[in-house]
Amino acid sequence: PSFCIEDSGYEPNKVLLFKKVPYDATELDIISICQPFGVVSDVYLLKNKGYAFIQFQVGLARLPLLIS
Repeated sequence: PSFCIEDSGYEPNKVLLFKKVPYDATELDIISICQPFGVVSDVYLLKNKGYAFIQFQVGLARLPLLIS
């Protein structure tokens, strides 16, 4: 049997973790990077750790994987 996300009741995660964020990055910098992939509803920036948590309004199941 095939598996279809839309029919399963599965709700994809809405939060994405960025690592190695420059210490001088701002919330607006993060939002401008993420906006092409969906509407950003919240950003939690841990400047001293180089992390950012980005919450989107919709799940990330269709978000293309970006590797650099």
